[in-house]
Order: sequence, then structure tokens, then C-alpha cells
Amino acid sequence: MIVLDDNNIDKVMSHKGTQLILFYSENIPTLDGIISIFEGFESQLKGKVDVYTCEIEKQKRTGEYFQMNTLPAVLFLRDGNVYGNIAGPSSKAKYESLVKDGLVQMIEDDKAKKEKNP
Repeated sequence: MIVLDDNNIDKVMSHKGTQLILFYSENIPTLDGIISIFEGFESQLKGKVDVYTCEIEKQKRTGEYFQMNTLPAVLFLRDGNVYGNIAGPSSKAKYESLVKDGLVQMIEDDKAKKEKNP
């Protein structure tokens, strides 16, 4: 996974395409399970979606930019704009389901836009 940090945030936000970002803190009890979900998504989505992680306490500028108050949190971005988010503690299965649902919705929206503007 790509680490989102204070040095590459500008590049990420100006990127054209779809990004999935996991914001976390080391003291989250379910962190290992959530990170394993993202590792799985990264291999499944390679070349289609850029998958990032960000340990928010170590990246002050990035934390201020996104104003993440509840962790863990997931942001869905398209072309540098926030498309949706998931925030708060939950089970590994719940996060996996929510992230999949969010990605499916983004894909469906893209298809609908292409059909309207061929």
C-alpha cells in the first residue's frame, strides 16, 4: 500500500483517478483486521484504484487537511475530491462490506455518467 504523508498529500489530491484512503491510529483495537482488508483490496484493485494508508498522528499536515476526528476512517476520492467516507470503530467484516459497497457505488456512478455522455 502507498503511505499517504505530509510530503505526498499535494500529489494525491491533484491525482486524476480513484483513491481509497485508510486513516488510522496505532491504538485502534481492530487495526490489524482493517489493514488486512486494505491489503486485499490493493491486490484486487491494482491499476484501477490507488490504495493509501495514513497514520494520522504522525502526519500533522495531512490530519489537519482532512480533519479526521473519528478513527479509523476511510475516504473514497475521485480526481482529488471526496466522494464518500466511512468513520468509526467497527468489525473487520463490517468495514469490508462498507468499502465494497462504496466502491461498487462509485463504479455504477461512473457507468451512468459514461452512458449519459458517450
